[in-house]
Amino acid sequence: IKYFFTEENRNPKLAERLALELGGDLLLFSPLESLSKGDRPDTTYFEKMKANMDNLKIALECS
Repeated sequence: IKYFFTEENRNPKLAERLALELGGDLLLFSPLESLSKGDRPDTTYFEKMKANMDNLKIALECS
């Protein structure tokens, strides 16, 4: 397994531990239900969806 996903606004410790122990990378996935602490107040649904798509492309090794 090369990539592990964790949701924004969740404690990432378990996913971080799995990624570390199995040698994978951690990617964020937004459930799109709210903004995370690191988001700008004017972040749009489409920006969040684009970030999800970008991370899915990485995990699926699409170009």
